[in-house]
Amino acid sequence: IAGLLWFLSYAIYMFVQNQYDTFSLAQKMLICLASNSAMAYGFQIILMWEGTGKGLGWSDMFNPVNPDDTFTFGHVIIMLLLDAIIYMLIALYVEAVFPGDYGVPLEWYYPFTRSYWFGNKVHADATPLTNLESEIYEKEPSNLKIGIQISKLQKVFPGDKVAVSALSFNMFEGQVTVLLGHNGAGKTTTMSMLTGMITPTSGTATINGYDIRKDMPQIRESLGLCPQHNILFDDLTVAEHLYFYSKLKGLDK
Repeated sequence: IAGLLWFLSYAIYMFVQNQYDTFSLAQKMLICLASNSAMAYGFQIILMWEGTGKGLGWSDMFNPVNPDDTFTFGHVIIMLLLDAIIYMLIALYVEAVFPGDYGVPLEWYYPFTRSYWFGNKVHADATPLTNLESEIYEKEPSNLKIGIQISKLQKVFPGDKVAVSALSFNMFEGQVTVLLGHNGAGKTTTMSMLTGMITPTSGTATINGYDIRKDMPQIRESLGLCPQHNILFDDLTVAEHLYFYSKLKGLDK
């Protein structure tokens, strides 16, 4: 699909070329919003300058080839730069709303939310779970602060395959929490949801007061994940690995 759209952006130039002389400057610049059409116009202007025997120079960037045409090579360059900015913004938006198999999608209107520009406030401290049967669950300590609270977290994959079913429990600061279970119990799926790699079907979790459905950028500032498989780069030294991952964590030095 991407290749077809890329070709169609050039097809615009071919369809309207016969009407070139009837277009105003604004209409020609509007056509240049399709980057391939802008490129075609650029080559056309270069050929027109070559036809004069002079050729296109820096001093002629904003000089028309003939007095009847106000469209210049400089206008093409400006529109190509504008295209690059517009395409980058579109790519960032699409990636945020449709992240694919990995990532938590944002709402389609996220650029217009206050939280996107100024961040979300930290939520109130998590509270102990009170709806757990004491015969099955160990009583939670009252003197420890809850760092991660998972509340009815669920993930259902296509085909009604339930990987995690209404999982609820708390992890406390200063404590080591271990997830034990057989193959397919949902350990990796749970970790993937907590780290923002996949989106929960229902339920949520808070990490240091931030919601995994809305606040992953803030969560990742204090979250690390050691995956099952080696992710070291053969061409990087130890120091370069440390520098690379520190940049991923947003550290300045």
